[in-house]
Amino acid sequence: MHKGFFLDVLRRKPVLFAAIMAFNARDGAVGDGDALGLLHAAVPGAGDGLLRSPRVRRWLDRSSGPESPSGPAPFWDFAEESRRMALLDADEAARLALFFGTALHAPDFSRLVRRDDVLALRAELGADLYAYGLQRGRYQLGGVRRHFAPLREAERTGSGLAGRIREDGARALALCADAWPDALRARLTWPADLLVPSGPGISHDFGAADAPVDDHGQAAWRGVWFGLRKLLLKEVGPQWAPCFD
Repeated sequence: MHKGFFLDVLRRKPVLFAAIMAFNARDGAVGDGDALGLLHAAVPGAGDGLLRSPRVRRWLDRSSGPESPSGPAPFWDFAEESRRMALLDADEAARLALFFGTALHAPDFSRLVRRDDVLALRAELGADLYAYGLQRGRYQLGGVRRHFAPLREAERTGSGLAGRIREDGARALALCADAWPDALRARLTWPADLLVPSGPGISHDFGAADAPVDDHGQAAWRGVWFGLRKLLLKEVGPQWAPCFD
């Protein structure tokens, strides 16, 4: 863990500190009593007091270790910004995936010509998300679309498009998480279907055959990560803004 980062968070980003503590309080990785006490103290202006706390100093030195009977070991190193996406709870992660998939395929909405297809897509997404896709969603991801395979003919229906929206939204979160340490991934509480597309070969299978990515798929990863962050802070959870750079 980068102790300098964590000390800086204690001083300047109490909201991020509270989120990290809540993340590590899941499954008893950090004692509930200690976690609640620190979360209560993690308000603007409380940083100096937290730095003087013996408990905080002990936790700074206990950044890794073997798994305990109650679950994976705590994880503290969120200096790399994309890792902070792991702080989202299951509902927020699922909602973000759905928004990403909707924004990604929003240009395809206007290509549905049959009334039944339009009604089916609207019913599966809900009126609000469908309206988002028709309006601002189609402008929010731009060039990220080139990293995803085009729709197959069978997916050019209302239900087919809805299924692809869910798959590509999950694929985006999975690609982002693939870059994280195993210790962090072990603590995720997201629905299993959000991470199914991850694993060996995701960079090869991820996008269209002509996607301009380097040998490690970094262009695709950066585009997806920045797209996820943009949608999180603008559409899904603006309250998370203090946790990101």
